[in-house]
Amino acid sequence: MKGLKKKLSLVLASCMVFSLAGCGDKKKKSSDDDFVNYVYAKDDSFTDVSNGKKLVWYDMVGDNLYYCVDNENDYQELQEAAMDATEGDASINDAVEETKVKYEFYKADLNGGNSESLGEFETKSGMHFVSTFLTSPNGTVYFYDQDNDGDESKNTLYKIENGKCTEVGDFTHVCQSETSYLSGFFAMDDGTFVAVYGDNIKRFDEDLKQISELPQENYIDGSALDKDNNIVVKTLKESTDPDSTDTTVLLSVYDIGKNSLGTAHEVDISGYSAYQFTKGFGDYDIIIRTAGSLYGYKYSDGSREKLVDFYGSNIYGDGASRSMFKDKDAFYFQYEVDDEPQKLVKYKKVDPKDVEDRVVLTLAITGECSNVKKMVRKFNESQSKYTVQIIDYTEENNPNSKLGADISAGKVPDIYIVESGIANQPIQQYVSKGMLEDLEPYIEKDPDMSMSDFIPSVMDSLRVDGKLYSITSHVSLNTLIGDGAEVGDDSGWTAKQFREYIESQPEGAMIFEGTSKDSVLYNIMLGCGNQFVDWEKGECYFDSEDFKNILQICGEFPVDEDLYSTDNSTADNIKSKKALFISTIVCPEEIEAANKLFKGKASFKGFPVKEGRGSYFTTTTGFAMSAKCEDKDGAWEFMRTLISKEYVADEYMNTGLIPVREDVFQMKMDSVTATKEYKDEFGNVIKPREGEENLFGVEMESKPFSEDIIKRYRELIDNTSMLNYYNEAVSNIIAEEAAAYFNGDKSIDDVCKIIQDRATTFINENK
Repeated sequence: MKGLKKKLSLVLASCMVFSLAGCGDKKKKSSDDDFVNYVYAKDDSFTDVSNGKKLVWYDMVGDNLYYCVDNENDYQELQEAAMDATEGDASINDAVEETKVKYEFYKADLNGGNSESLGEFETKSGMHFVSTFLTSPNGTVYFYDQDNDGDESKNTLYKIENGKCTEVGDFTHVCQSETSYLSGFFAMDDGTFVAVYGDNIKRFDEDLKQISELPQENYIDGSALDKDNNIVVKTLKESTDPDSTDTTVLLSVYDIGKNSLGTAHEVDISGYSAYQFTKGFGDYDIIIRTAGSLYGYKYSDGSREKLVDFYGSNIYGDGASRSMFKDKDAFYFQYEVDDEPQKLVKYKKVDPKDVEDRVVLTLAITGECSNVKKMVRKFNESQSKYTVQIIDYTEENNPNSKLGADISAGKVPDIYIVESGIANQPIQQYVSKGMLEDLEPYIEKDPDMSMSDFIPSVMDSLRVDGKLYSITSHVSLNTLIGDGAEVGDDSGWTAKQFREYIESQPEGAMIFEGTSKDSVLYNIMLGCGNQFVDWEKGECYFDSEDFKNILQICGEFPVDEDLYSTDNSTADNIKSKKALFISTIVCPEEIEAANKLFKGKASFKGFPVKEGRGSYFTTTTGFAMSAKCEDKDGAWEFMRTLISKEYVADEYMNTGLIPVREDVFQMKMDSVTATKEYKDEFGNVIKPREGEENLFGVEMESKPFSEDIIKRYRELIDNTSMLNYYNEAVSNIIAEEAAAYFNGDKSIDDVCKIIQDRATTFINENK
């Protein structure tokens, strides 16, 4: 693959005593993309200091490790057992609430040796919470107990000395500032404290009486101690460009003696991704953590140096809440992954020459994508031939724009994330340029799946020009539900028919609740916007009568949706004709509620379209394969995970999601029609639906669904063939120009011509 493709060299040294799941290219030395230089591996020889309990907090002072564990997991198991055994008996559950949660504090030498107990603290479970753990530079441990078991919450600060927890004082006024939240709290060696808020820095004496304050204009986004135990605050400075949403990250050291901030150091990293920083070591004043990396930062010259690549090291960064370095050879993570109790793990630096020999497949992400990151980690752990390396664009100020620019320059990943398109552009744009691979042949030759394993209408909706360029694990089905006695039972109608129905209704009737001109237009275009753009031909149809009809409908609504705000339920608004339709994600529960609301005549009419039924699917995160990928079989080996039975089944009980697989869809239907308890093939306990529920303001008994409801649900799925439409640039053009018509400044013909010309130009420039 051009640009990002790498073939890794050399095998993992047999003398290593720790595991490795990273890789890189020994030939490249300087770029941040050369993750081989930033690979760390889990040190399996490091003892789990939490001994299977939940690690609540840890800190490092010199060569000493301070940490706290609790028995909260034991309490939760006790609570769940009591709930099951008593079927919700209030007295038993109240007794469980009185169970004590015990916090145990320890000190250990990082160079080896047993842990030393510092003390214990017990508090009632339920409405008590212990938090804000910290260690002063001299090793004194502090925490506060939050008591919400009364009319007013009370917070008490404690310190641990001589094996006991000693009360320092009432902490309530410290952690409950009138104007902002507490973002950081620090204990000084002289017994005083510094509290950092979003808009202020306050000092308190040893009795928690305020000594001074330092209000701030710029928003304080975080605080930490640097390597010299100075308090450093992170502020975000907004861009002076009114059209820019960029922010600059500034770091300033707080001078306690002068009660002032020192020089503001500008950090060369986006405000979006620089979300945590901790104490530095050696030449680095602080360590900055982003979504995919750890960087060392120096005040002296404002430079930053990449130290760790999470993805190359196969670390699930989203599961790590705190990282600290002892030196460049090792760092520690407070880590929670795969539903295991949070614990402390150690990672050691790996020499680039000792990295495994694997083929690297690149995957570009522009957002959080936590599920994808988990999938990548598990895939890499299971592999000896391939590794997926995430190229994380969230470290850019505008991730999608940067990815789009790289793609235009020929720097393309092997695997794309698809979320309403790729890099904010519709997938049709990439198809028209021949940039994507048809995935249907890979499914058909896969030994464990075929196209017959999937719901046909869902897969058809993903097709572009008859080919399957992307896959997803789940979809949701969106539609407009109305009164069948008025709109008819048949789904689908034209924009003209839609407009005629709206105009026939009483004055003040809304299409759906809480709508304005802009929001009605946006919602309708999600359902029918695809019919106005043809990326392959480079044509638009915004000067058509269909689009004019839609604009005219939207023009009848108020500018401000607050004008139609109401405390009434959806059912009340439907009955009083203040709303005509329910715009919703369809599921069996909503079918049943709609039938009751419309007296058995609910019509799943959909949005106005030239042809078809007007309902549409919205996909969850999907994958597409680059046509330039050099190892397409390897890319498919990873991508297939997304539509495997195990992966799809993991979310099958989510009410609004439709599994793409037939077998998992049947599991879902079995679960909602079950009349007795059972275990599914993955060990999940399925219980019959019971109780009561309220949808749209309709009270219903929750019970197993009837065959008629399930049949209707499947019919709606089978008769849906569209995906939702969204393209940021085209949507902005429509919204910008439609405003002139809505405000009465231009005629509908003039506005539609401008939208037509601008959208056509944009599409052809980006074909």
